Amino acid sequence: MAGSRPASLIGLFAYLILMNNDCGAVLNVNQKHVFFYKTAIKKCSRNRLLPDDFWEMFKYDSKLFRYAKSPIRSLKFLDGRARQDIKMLKLRVQAYGFFTTNISYTVSVNQNKVIVVIFPDFGSVFKITNIKVKNLSDDAAVKTSDQLKPICGKPASYANIEAAAYIVEKTYGRYGYPFAKVIEKIEKIDRKNKTVTLYFSVAPGKFVVFGDTRIKTSNRLSHQFIKNRITWKNGEPYDVYKIEETTKKLLNTQIFSYVDIQNDMDKLNNYTSTTVNLINNKQRLLELGVSLSSSSIQRRSRGGLRVSSLDKSLKSVVAKASWTHFNIFGGGERLRTNFKITPASILDNNKGRNFESTADIELMKPDVLKTDNAVIYHFKISREPTYVYLKQGGLIEGLYEVPIANAMNVRAGLSIEYAQVESFNTSNPDYGLAKKTAYAIPGIPIYIIYNSYDRPLNPSKGLNINVLELPQYGRIRYVQNKSSQFCGLNYLEGKASVAQAVDKKKRFIVAGWTSLKQISGSAFAKLPLDKRLYAGGIGSVRGYADQMAGPIIENSTEPSGGRSTFGVGGELRLKLTDKIGVVSFLEGAKVSQSLWPVGGDRFYSGWGVGVRYYTSIGPVLIDFAFPCKKRDKIDSSTQFMISLGQAF
Repeated sequence: MAGSRPASLIGLFAYLILMNNDCGAVLNVNQKHVFFYKTAIKKCSRNRLLPDDFWEMFKYDSKLFRYAKSPIRSLKFLDGRARQDIKMLKLRVQAYGFFTTNISYTVSVNQNKVIVVIFPDFGSVFKITNIKVKNLSDDAAVKTSDQLKPICGKPASYANIEAAAYIVEKTYGRYGYPFAKVIEKIEKIDRKNKTVTLYFSVAPGKFVVFGDTRIKTSNRLSHQFIKNRITWKNGEPYDVYKIEETTKKLLNTQIFSYVDIQNDMDKLNNYTSTTVNLINNKQRLLELGVSLSSSSIQRRSRGGLRVSSLDKSLKSVVAKASWTHFNIFGGGERLRTNFKITPASILDNNKGRNFESTADIELMKPDVLKTDNAVIYHFKISREPTYVYLKQGGLIEGLYEVPIANAMNVRAGLSIEYAQVESFNTSNPDYGLAKKTAYAIPGIPIYIIYNSYDRPLNPSKGLNINVLELPQYGRIRYVQNKSSQFCGLNYLEGKASVAQAVDKKKRFIVAGWTSLKQISGSAFAKLPLDKRLYAGGIGSVRGYADQMAGPIIENSTEPSGGRSTFGVGGELRLKLTDKIGVVSFLEGAKVSQSLWPVGGDRFYSGWGVGVRYYTSIGPVLIDFAFPCKKRDKIDSSTQFMISLGQAF
């Protein structure tokens, strides 16, 4: 014990020397000391094939980084740590397809400061050029080359190699071999050409066909509705894809919250009995909401502008209620009812002219003539006061819906629309014969709908396209001169919106929209005011009030409307927390009395900012919007809106 004291004192003395920055002693590799060191990674260019947390995970497992704050006794031990870390790093990058790495390190001592620097050079990534599959059974003849083509040309990473093996097993599972397994994987590396060839050996297992199918559900639902969505038949080769497709179809009905398909593989025979277990979703859904806006539904009376306490602050309050039954008659029929009313009308002294109410009912009957085809009955009764006119009437539609592609449907049918439309300023001659009209017009609506949004009220990716062609033929009655005219109106509308998340966590989203509308078949002066086209407000240019982003009748504050409109807008959405987000937007529109928006018409643009509060249903929207060029005594300097769901 006594003999060890001088060595301990010497070690302590060496440690104190290293802690003194003014000391000029130099460390020797073969000498033992007690010292600290620092570690750094240089020339580390970010590679898109590596995950974002690659270096953080490396530092967590690295001995150099983990023990950097602990003293070490010799440079030889430090060199050993570095060698172990370099070996680990080479193995890790091989998992991402880098097989010719040149990773080096240096240990430098300068004025008793020890620094370890790692220089990572991963070289070029190796690509998968060919995948060869060997079947270990002569009975199973399953081709996998077509399914594996998307993997060829990709980096030879561990994830892509495992994906290729999964595709092989899944392909066998689609042709009656659900127990197929890739039992051997060999990688042949060509370092000269930087390529990798994969060799898989597959044990296919027993060949299986579908047997009897049983359905278990406590729901009051026709079993035929469920059978229509089962994609396999008895005696067909077992196909895992058909199991997944059936599960997807049943969940898409929104009748079931959980679908569990179990297979009882018979050990002696080559068939499987299948049980479809269904757990019911809530059959009824009630949604309530309120929409607020600083734009009044209408601010005019027969005498012109009307000023009240409502106009000075909050000008539009709309209460909304929606009730949905997903299986009302037991055959998968969906009934949706929407109601809208303006409780703010109690503050209106103009005999309820500001009162808005709408009842909208839609009944969908599935599997008409063919599975997935549907008949839709639509009924609407409304009293709709707008900035320009008061419309009272209704709509009856009968449509047949056919899915024509993934996420795309076509609807076509017959409709009849009836209405009485009256201008709020009937003394204005510029509205012509159209200032008070009545009509009942049949039509042939044709809808084309494409929707790939991942979430309906708060999409982070996807595209939504709606096209409507509505030819209508009927007689319009002009009240003021007791005349009428038979005409054929043709309404065409195309709307598209897109959303795309920029980051992996989907917190920053870029979104945009565009629309084009046109109506033809009548002189503009004879076109009913509700058939004219307007822009402005939610769903259009939010910097202007409803219908106000367009030309104004001379010497008035009334919008004239048009026969065509074009609009475009973009929005940046940033989610700050799980509940709070902010947005900024820029939008514009053009309204023209010609059949196509022309260059001479003014482009009305506006911008704004907003806040989003995210709920389980969808985000609550709070927006402040401003016109880029405010018109005196016509436009408000600010528009304020609150509603549910993203603006588009």
